[in-house]
Amino acid sequence: MLRPCLAALVMVHVLAAHAQGNDMPAQRPAWGSVYYMGGSSLGPGDLFLADYRALAPGSQLLQADLSDHNLTWWSLPRVDGGSSLTFLAGMHPFATEARNGPELRVGVRYALGHSGPLEYSRTRHYAYDTLQSLHTGGQFVVDSITHSRYEMRYDEDRIGLDASLIFRTPEAHSRWNLYGGVGVGGGIAINREITIHHSTGWSLEPPYDTHEEKKTEEHIGLGTGGWFSASVPMGLGFRLARREGLLNRMDLFLEYRPQVLIYATGDPGTRTLFGSEWLLGLRARLYR
Repeated sequence: MLRPCLAALVMVHVLAAHAQGNDMPAQRPAWGSVYYMGGSSLGPGDLFLADYRALAPGSQLLQADLSDHNLTWWSLPRVDGGSSLTFLAGMHPFATEARNGPELRVGVRYALGHSGPLEYSRTRHYAYDTLQSLHTGGQFVVDSITHSRYEMRYDEDRIGLDASLIFRTPEAHSRWNLYGGVGVGGGIAINREITIHHSTGWSLEPPYDTHEEKKTEEHIGLGTGGWFSASVPMGLGFRLARREGLLNRMDLFLEYRPQVLIYATGDPGTRTLFGSEWLLGLRARLYR
């Protein structure tokens, strides 16, 4: 992440120096800012056992009867996500002599998505041996414990375009600024994969204290999918320096995005998700 960020800052410095070296027209410049941000990503949403079986009909492990297994409470299906990186370049298409107007941000976005893990388990106790105390004559049962555990997970990479129209509070005399707007995005989902782990084993309680375990794993690749999002980005920015210079043109910002995310895939079909993302980033202005 550091190398692309440094490269972006160098580009900003060169462009800003070039803009200042030319005779600027009376009309305010259309240049906006460049953004480099990362944080959370939304999706792909709740996946239950029936969904995994629909996604991976060829799985040998998922053909097993799990009616005697219990869904573990810490893996209840939930809207889960991953991480994202976004690089945007902005401009002011409605700039006039009096004002810059709203900023149009356009760029590329990469996000990791995953769901789960979804886990089913079964544990059984059988009497293995009976021990008799030499002191009290009492008897103690030693158990043999068997277990079976299935764990399922879905992963993907999303790549696409990200665009938003941003309205910002005046920045001339303040180091702080607030902004909000509307945004859309879209692209493809690649490297879609289902991973299924199955482990079985047995163990003996003390004094025997022995155990054995067997593990099986499946990786099932899925086809490429598509996605579309609509969001309401809003954020808070802080200028890094008061004095004129490179740092004076840079903001550290936190952005929050409530959004709707639509998946268009052949398996298990189109899905619509609602959620939000938090993004932390660095903004560099290309204008005074």
